[in-house]
Amino acid sequence: TAAMPPGSRVVVCLRPEHLRFADAGAEGIPATVELVLPLGPTVVHEIRFGDGSTAKLTEPREAGATPRQPGAPVLVVPPGPGLASAFAA
Repeated sequence: TAAMPPGSRVVVCLRPEHLRFADAGAEGIPATVELVLPLGPTVVHEIRFGDGSTAKLTEPREAGATPRQPGAPVLVVPPGPGLASAFAA
């Protein structure tokens, strides 16, 4: 992606499979858990963003961990800046 001047309007594209839940106290994109589906060693979550769009996130299923519940607010982040693409708006 070409460099853009500071203050430029951009559109950021993220692949849903790269999204992760933010750690406690971190910043992220607000969403709500819609569905929780334990599948063997992982848990699949369907989440809904404020604009109505949805994504599926997976995380490891850990022994003794309390699963996220439908309706729970969450914050979502990409795992690193190299996995996001920005384009001039």
